[in-house]
Amino acid sequence: TNKPKWMPIVTAEKIHRYDPMPESLAAGKGRNLLGVEACLWTEMIRGAKATDQALFPRLLAVAEIGWLPAGERDTAAFLARLDAHRPA
Repeated sequence: TNKPKWMPIVTAEKIHRYDPMPESLAAGKGRNLLGVEACLWTEMIRGAKATDQALFPRLLAVAEIGWLPAGERDTAAFLARLDAHRPA
């Protein structure tokens, strides 16, 4: 692959376990967090298929982060549901 050595592979599982709420955030201020963002830098990605592979299933994990608080997310159930999104 053309992946630079400084860029680690981030799995959908690792993303799903991520909590975007900073621990240092004052109580009650979490309501000001408007959402999550999933950036994709494409300098090293060539073509639509490679872009899809870089985004999915990671983007599904980011969507679930946006919908569910960390304490309500079930990573094992999420990983089991991923099969429904894989190409046939």
